[in-house]
Amino acid sequence: MSNDQQNAIEVVEQFCAEFPQQISDLMTHISEAPAGYDERRGFVRDLKAHLHRMSGATHCMGFRKVGMHLDASRRTLDALTEDEKFLTDAGLVELATELETVRSLSRVMRVEQSRLYKVLTLEDVPSEAEFPNVGLEIDQETSMGLLGRERILFADDDKFTRDFMELSLTSMGVGDVLVAESGEEVLDALKHFEPTLIITDWQMEPLDGISLLKKIRSDEASVAADTPVIFFTSMNQKEHIRQARKCGVNLLLGKPVLPQKIVEQILVVVEKRYRIRRRLAAVA
Repeated sequence: MSNDQQNAIEVVEQFCAEFPQQISDLMTHISEAPAGYDERRGFVRDLKAHLHRMSGATHCMGFRKVGMHLDASRRTLDALTEDEKFLTDAGLVELATELETVRSLSRVMRVEQSRLYKVLTLEDVPSEAEFPNVGLEIDQETSMGLLGRERILFADDDKFTRDFMELSLTSMGVGDVLVAESGEEVLDALKHFEPTLIITDWQMEPLDGISLLKKIRSDEASVAADTPVIFFTSMNQKEHIRQARKCGVNLLLGKPVLPQKIVEQILVVVEKRYRIRRRLAAVA
């Protein structure tokens, strides 16, 4: 096992160790919800951000069953928020009941149960059907050479997801990797780091992925407006996909994602840019 694989497994182990306490802290937070209407609206907004972060990290660490329960809790919160039922104590109780199931599952989470762990240790090698050929037209040596020249800026509001992605990008041979925990941090980083590719979570506070993308495409950020941007997100409804494409996203990389899928999708963007530059050079 390589050092990169071992480091990735250690990230999963740390996640397993800390996750039960995170769920307990979240449930304590719910029990201390403010009584005032305006205060509770802000409380709900923060709660949705916490649930999104924890759900995305759980999927990324390879715990699909627990992640699906958190997804269900997020959907419950969204539904209750729409008609403001969640501003009542009954709504809080409903969510706390769902999260109790997650807490029960988290107490027996083990790193060996992680889908990511099984792939990293070759216990569960992804099938060709699961990771289909993306139609790359360049050979592996050229692909690795292209990745070595990439400067990738990755943004996500969860520490475990950032650690996992940084390890994955580095181990696949990306030349330079910088991570950020918010859209605002990305804008600050662009003042001194010139990425060839940006991968960002969609739902971040206070500046989300769409808002960040709009700033980049409208030339309001310290980076070329046509810099490729990939959304790393669990938002996969058709209206979300249409919105992202309308704003100029290059690709959507869905959570959960395994290292093989990451490199495939990055190479799709890298190869497209490579072919365009070859054609322009031929015309010049």
